[in-house]
Amino acid sequence: MGKVFEIIDKIKILQIIRQALVMIIPILLVGSFALILETLPIHSYQIFIDALLDGFFRELLQTVYNATFGMLAIYMTITLALSISNTEKADGVKNYSLVFISLIVFAIFSGGLNFREFDISNLGEDGVFTAIFLTIITSYFYILINDNLKHGFRFYSSGADDTYTQMLYSMPATIIVFIIAVLIYMILVKTTGMESIQEVNRKVFLSLFFFRGGSVITSLAFLMIQSILWFLGIHGSSVMTPGDLNFDKIKNFDTSVMLSNLHSFTTVEVFAIMGGCGSTLCLALAILIFGKKNTSKKLVTLSSVPLIFNVNELLLYGLPIVLNPVYFIPFMLVPVISYLNASLAMDLGIVPGLISNVKWTTPIFINGFMATGSIAGSLLQLFNLFIGVAIYAPFVVYSEKRALDQEAKKINELTRLVKESEEEGVELSILGIKGGYGVLARSIADEIQYKIENDDVHLRYQPQFNSKDKCIGVECLLNWEYSNNGKIYTPLVMGLTKEMGMAAKLEKAIFKSAIKDMPKLIKILGKDCKVSINLTGQAIQMEEFERFLALIAREHKEYIPNILIEITEQDSLKIDYDLISRLDRLKKLGYRFGIDDFSMGSTSLKYLRYNVFDLVKIDGNLSLDVVKNERSREIVSFLTNLTNQFNIDILAEYVENEEQKLILESIGCLEYQGYYYSEAVDIDRLEAVLIDIKEKMGSAS
Repeated sequence: MGKVFEIIDKIKILQIIRQALVMIIPILLVGSFALILETLPIHSYQIFIDALLDGFFRELLQTVYNATFGMLAIYMTITLALSISNTEKADGVKNYSLVFISLIVFAIFSGGLNFREFDISNLGEDGVFTAIFLTIITSYFYILINDNLKHGFRFYSSGADDTYTQMLYSMPATIIVFIIAVLIYMILVKTTGMESIQEVNRKVFLSLFFFRGGSVITSLAFLMIQSILWFLGIHGSSVMTPGDLNFDKIKNFDTSVMLSNLHSFTTVEVFAIMGGCGSTLCLALAILIFGKKNTSKKLVTLSSVPLIFNVNELLLYGLPIVLNPVYFIPFMLVPVISYLNASLAMDLGIVPGLISNVKWTTPIFINGFMATGSIAGSLLQLFNLFIGVAIYAPFVVYSEKRALDQEAKKINELTRLVKESEEEGVELSILGIKGGYGVLARSIADEIQYKIENDDVHLRYQPQFNSKDKCIGVECLLNWEYSNNGKIYTPLVMGLTKEMGMAAKLEKAIFKSAIKDMPKLIKILGKDCKVSINLTGQAIQMEEFERFLALIAREHKEYIPNILIEITEQDSLKIDYDLISRLDRLKKLGYRFGIDDFSMGSTSLKYLRYNVFDLVKIDGNLSLDVVKNERSREIVSFLTNLTNQFNIDILAEYVENEEQKLILESIGCLEYQGYYYSEAVDIDRLEAVLIDIKEKMGSAS
């Protein structure tokens, strides 16, 4: 089954549809709350909003609903066309080209050519499936035509801007698709007598799946087809619900065939689709109880109020459930089992029969009591709720595992892109990446921003040793974990914060976290220990950051002698009088400074002209190379002699084995940091790790 889901999940068009669904979540959220506020099933409340501002408040809610759910198919067309354009990146196809032609085709097949009898509901939830179907067909047909015409048609206009040129370039494909769409639509009208695909859908579904008699089989057919429609993105309730509003949309349809099914329909609505179609209230509870993915739990929390009132579009499209193969089985199964439980309980007399219909937005337990006139109705709902949660639970666990695996792969790919840009020396716009990787990058960025603003920054500490294998200090290293996916590559985090304009805020949060850990560090390492904290060249040049460091020095002056600030990314440093003066002022407050990634480059050597640095850290590549390269050994030897003359300590990073350490020691480098001793560890593990290292080094000697 897992392989089947994996194959389905790799279907590109499903990934594209999910991206489009995510984009409309804000619209769904606003529309859901407007719907709840308008239809809240409290009589006194309804009287109140009718009277409030002479009915203006109700009109406002209706307008908001009409502007959101009432136009949902339009929004779906736009976001899906954008998603296809971003994913396919077809030559000569711009975002607006696919959006424009997709909207035209959707308008045509929704009856837009028949102005007098146009059904506005075709633009809302009723038209979502039509929008998905038509946008996919139209977009790929347009791309196909455009690719085949691009060598045959060239339009140029001297002095024209890019938008005008692109419009001319896309015109032939647009005209061809438009003409074909009109011809097919005219054939549809002539052969069916109906003005829109939505009308055809309603006629077909109502004709096929409803017949006389309120039997269990009839109700199950109704329930299952409604669920299938919702799963496909069609507003199943609008298509299948008995009521004058829906039947008026279909010419010559005999509404009397549905009247005998009203009793069974109420049973379905009250006991089988709790929280909306698919009994999504059960799914929401399963996610809260068994789920571990923070984003899913946040979505459930966001949609919890609408779910109580059986409005589940936010969860359907946001999770998503629509076109998600993992949830198809429970989405179909839970309502069926719930309905059978209710029918059996009523047949056996355990629960009284229905005595009245209730408004569909009435919350669970209340509607169960009102429909049966007995608390037994509410208890039956509670029983069905437990059963539903139990059915959904394993699918939630499996879905989250798959999602986490997919996220991990995407994080690895983002990491690869960042490392590649570092190696090539090319700046990468991480937030500007298109498609699913870009969505993930922006999601990580949101979490980074939230944690920075709440000072929720986690550090690890890598021990540093002298030639006698005594621990002389630690370096604070950022340890960033994204949701449940584990550690994220630090340069990826730094790159995102830089693009968000939050790099300085992150560095402040790192500093605060290190200060908070200082009592433990001093207790473990001793009062003379050195705690290295990294700052970028950009941050150290900011007046605001100088004020921040001065504030830290005033509030925590007892820890300042232990702090050594390592300046990274020296390329962004402007070595001038202002910088040296700033470092001098900070040194007077008790701070010490080090230079990270020191080498023979001119930038590094410039620092030694000023008496403000206490430590240089040998570039990692140079440190590793001393084992095999004689010239690298000579360079390190030269640097150690130079720093000794200036009374500056020198430390080698990336020390990975005893041979490397002994070579460094022989050429005068007497301080080390690297995996030969230890990786960076949580502060709670630091003391135990140092004990293990001491025992290991003692036994080795």
